[in-house]
Amino acid sequence: INAEHELDNRGLVGQYDVRINDRIGLGAAVRHDINEHFKNGTTYRLQASYRAMPDLRIRAAAGTGIKRAAAVTASKSSARVKGFIRQ
Repeated sequence: INAEHELDNRGLVGQYDVRINDRIGLGAAVRHDINEHFKNGTTYRLQASYRAMPDLRIRAAAGTGIKRAAAVTASKSSARVKGFIRQ
């Protein structure tokens, strides 16, 4: 990204993982993005694992995300996108 289209983004992340016993593990994470060009956003992730056998662990996870396609488009082009990039 060149200086003309530089994005300032900061993120705060918190994560907690716990092992219940030798077979079960749980985890959670939250992230808050602070961005001067876009609306701030918060996402999360929840996960779990289960050791079914000594050589087999089953994992599952779910979470949210933020897609900002305009940022990618703006950073790859010399055109400014009104409302997304400061002019």
